[in-house]
Amino acid sequence: MNAGQSSKPKSSQIGKKKHQVFSRNLLAGLAIAVVSIVGGGWVAFQWFGEKITQNTQENLLAIADLKANQIERWVYERKGDARILAGRPSLADVLRAIETGRKDETTIRQWQVMQQAVRNTQREYNYKRIILLNRFGRAVWYSERDAEISAEVLATFKKIQDKIVTENAELVDLHWHDTKTGKAINYGVIAPIYDNLNLYDPFLGAVYLEADPAEYLFPLIQRWPTSSTSTETLLVRQEGNLIRYLNPLQHQENTALVLTRTSADPNLLAAKAIRATEPLLKSVDYRGVPVIGAARFVKGTPWIMISKIDIAEADSPLHQLIFAISGFMVLLIMISGVIFRQLWRSSKLSLLTLEQQLALESAIEIEQNASRYVTAIETSIDGFALLDRHGRFLEVNTSLSSLTGYSRDELLNLSIFDLAVMETSNPDSFMTDLIAKVCDRFNQQWKPKNRDLLDVEIGITYLSQGEGQFFAFVRDITNALKLQRQLERSNLLHTFLSHANEAIVRTRDSQELLELLGNKNKLWTGFSSS
Repeated sequence: MNAGQSSKPKSSQIGKKKHQVFSRNLLAGLAIAVVSIVGGGWVAFQWFGEKITQNTQENLLAIADLKANQIERWVYERKGDARILAGRPSLADVLRAIETGRKDETTIRQWQVMQQAVRNTQREYNYKRIILLNRFGRAVWYSERDAEISAEVLATFKKIQDKIVTENAELVDLHWHDTKTGKAINYGVIAPIYDNLNLYDPFLGAVYLEADPAEYLFPLIQRWPTSSTSTETLLVRQEGNLIRYLNPLQHQENTALVLTRTSADPNLLAAKAIRATEPLLKSVDYRGVPVIGAARFVKGTPWIMISKIDIAEADSPLHQLIFAISGFMVLLIMISGVIFRQLWRSSKLSLLTLEQQLALESAIEIEQNASRYVTAIETSIDGFALLDRHGRFLEVNTSLSSLTGYSRDELLNLSIFDLAVMETSNPDSFMTDLIAKVCDRFNQQWKPKNRDLLDVEIGITYLSQGEGQFFAFVRDITNALKLQRQLERSNLLHTFLSHANEAIVRTRDSQELLELLGNKNKLWTGFSSS
């Protein structure tokens, strides 16, 4: 029984230690899981963030390249129109006829052919007007009533005339042109017309094809292939220390060919685009708003194509990614916490189950021990009593009830002093002495119910738990004392008879013998002869 009781605390301690180790490992696992989730979220954010930034930059570069290529192709096609038209013999014939003043049928027919060719070109490619200039730069024929020639057209004509440019056609840059209805932004291409019959001075003039940028160029620049609130493409050119914005802007009105910024501004996107060798730039735009931009020079023109997006909008997917990854990490951490909490609770429940099982086994064992104790007490041939500090019976067994002749209920209403024959002047002092001794063994005479006196031996032990109790075992020693007394009397009688025989042999006088026997009887037996 002792081995079983000692093994149960050991099992409980082992279970607690296992739970503590499991809890520490669980906490370490949770910490590792949280660190792994946070680290994984950070790595994922870095990777996806780089991909998003790279995608944004690639889109800006692609759009800048696309629009620049479209403009380059459009300018090339328009120069082709001018070269083809300038290469028609009818235009050279008309210029020669105008220069010489010839007006024959052939000239009239060439005029008609020239006019038809010009109008077909104007209608087919949607030119605003087409002007024929002589070698002096004067308009000698024009498709519309407006014959005014801007300074930009004349400057380009002068380059062609002086052979400063070697191409067969030249772009006339975007410029303001005064008309009868007001100012308008125009641009176009001009191509020289040569007299193949005059090898010494072949230059006859030029043909100028003028276009409205609002028809094709500006819509091309302003179109954006995706939905966005801040993305924008710009066309700019450098004019000395200034940068001029050529197209209408998304965030400001009436800015085409009007808005300028200094090229010395180190933070201006357009200024950086002129100086930069890298196509991707971070700076501020004409509004002063931080942007990411991509720049590309348009070949064959003085223009720079810029595509840009506000950094706030460009970073918006990153912010959404942060919220998404953070939410996902929080969800994973919560799930991990729930899992670890369930595991901890499972371990705790296992420990509680073990403790309850051990407690149940201990209770069963205690109950069994108590049952054995009760059985041992009840079946004991000696009387048993549980007394309080004042000697009152709290519990008795059947043997004590049989010994005293009192029923169990009657004994529970009595005290040990109610049974004792001896008169105790101070029962409390008697019980106090027993408490001080803790355990003692003594004899008493009890007066049973409806029986003669009993000699009993009482073995008593004091237990200080609670209010204090006495465990007493009572053994009937009446017969044992009777036998002891009879044995003592027999011994005395045997001694007396032995001495009496000796006296009879030695003493002859009968009177002396009687006196001697009387004295010896008193000496040896304690009784006088009388």
